[in-house]
Amino acid sequence: ERIKKIFFFCCILSIFSCIIGIMLSYLLDLPCGPTIVVSLFCLCLIIFSVNKIFKI
Repeated sequence: ERIKKIFFFCCILSIFSCIIGIMLSYLLDLPCGPTIVVSLFCLCLIIFSVNKIFKI
């Protein structure tokens, strides 16, 4: 049951970071691949820091 939640969360996180990365690469005229990777990294940092602050 827990592994299903983890897979679901990973899918949502990757889709969200792809959308953000594609939008940023279009707006800033950057390559799409590295922008998606950087957006995923930033999103993970935000999630982990919020998780650490609120001890979720």
